[in-house]
Amino acid sequence: MKKLYLLLLLSLLRLPALHAQQTDSLSLRLNAVFANVDKSQVPTRLLADFALPLVPLASFNGTLADSTRTNPTLFRALYATAYTACLSGPNPLATLPAYNAQVDAVEATSPTLIPIMVQRLDYAQLRPDALTANLLRA
Repeated sequence: MKKLYLLLLLSLLRLPALHAQQTDSLSLRLNAVFANVDKSQVPTRLLADFALPLVPLASFNGTLADSTRTNPTLFRALYATAYTACLSGPNPLATLPAYNAQVDAVEATSPTLIPIMVQRLDYAQLRPDALTANLLRA
């Protein structure tokens, strides 16, 4: 469990740079895979399959379960996953540095508070058979 938290923490340290447009090889490959996706068919600008999967968004569907128990670090990873799911247009979520600054400010002013974080996201997913039906090529 400690290794998972360490991995999440290390991933979050690299995420502030993700809010800018990047032309690294991962972005180019993802854009190539999703180039033929009809973005007008995505009801929200967030597509879970386009996200950097730090945490699976489908696990957090509003049903209380052991896998949905979070802490502030895991919640930041959940937010980062949702933030990177933006497929087109301006991102409807606050940037990662702005989100982290807001959470850090609250934690600094009241270190004895127990955080209760709630997030409601509307996001879309590709059909499960999109690759086998030749709708996408990876």
